[in-house]
Amino acid sequence: MKVEVEDLLGLIARALEVRRERVTPETRSADLAEWDSLGHLRICLAVTERYGTEISLEQIGELDSVTALFAFLRRSA
Repeated sequence: MKVEVEDLLGLIARALEVRRERVTPETRSADLAEWDSLGHLRICLAVTERYGTEISLEQIGELDSVTALFAFLRRSA
C-alpha cells in the first residue's frame, strides 16, 4: 500500500484527538503533550489497522516522530 504523508498526518491527528494542523511532517512526540505513552500506543494501533503492518516491541520505542513513522511504513510497504 502506498503511504501518503497527508494520510499519515490525519491518522496521527485522529489518534491523538488533535486538530490536523498541529501535526506536521516534522512533529516529534515531544512536540505534543497528547503524544504521551497512551497516545503513542493509539498511534501504533491506528497505523497497524490502517496499513496492515506489524510493529514489534523494539520498533514501538523508535517510532517517536512523524518522520520515523513514515520511514517505517515506506520500508514495510
